[in-house]
Amino acid sequence: MNFSLTYSGVIVMVLGFIFQAAGIPFVPSEAEATIKFIVEVVGAVMALYGRYRAGGINVFGGKKI
Repeated sequence: MNFSLTYSGVIVMVLGFIFQAAGIPFVPSEAEATIKFIVEVVGAVMALYGRYRAGGINVFGGKKI
């Protein structure tokens, strides 16, 4: 899945400020991997929901007869 590296960088930067303000250690490389994973999961869920909404499949992904 393609997503904006600029947005990813901004999110990592904002998370860094939030974690620093809270006094929590922050590792940017780990945060970037986590953000990428979350974006991919959200994208997959949106694709599945869009397919369900378009019709032809049930909630579990099986084809409607």
